[in-house]
Amino acid sequence: MATCFSGLAVLAHVGWPLVSDNWAACSLALIALALAGKLTIHRLAGFSAQAGTLSLLDSGLWQVTLYGTTNTMCLFHAWPAYAWMTLGFVDAADAGGKPTEITVWRSKMSRHAWNQLCVHVARQIAMPGRVLQKEGL
Repeated sequence: MATCFSGLAVLAHVGWPLVSDNWAACSLALIALALAGKLTIHRLAGFSAQAGTLSLLDSGLWQVTLYGTTNTMCLFHAWPAYAWMTLGFVDAADAGGKPTEITVWRSKMSRHAWNQLCVHVARQIAMPGRVLQKEGL
């Protein structure tokens, strides 16, 4: 939340000289800035990260537990980054269903678990459409 306010303060500080000669433009800029701040706060307050469980089954399919519901899913895409990885899944029983995206944060896992996740995801992404057997690392 503090980052949000500091970002808005920077916008106000940088934008002020651009419109300070014209009071009408300045008023509009401040109103727009206030609305942007309100929207940002509303979006941040309405966002709640859902804790879930992600497990790789021996069959190579993934078991995803979110909102109290457990589904067996296939990994179809991964967006790796340094501190997190977003995974795209489709239901194994209903491939035409709506995809589910899950973001896994590196800081919330042990180093060993993060490394295992990276290896298993890389194997499945390298060979799409093929269910791989889980191997012990």
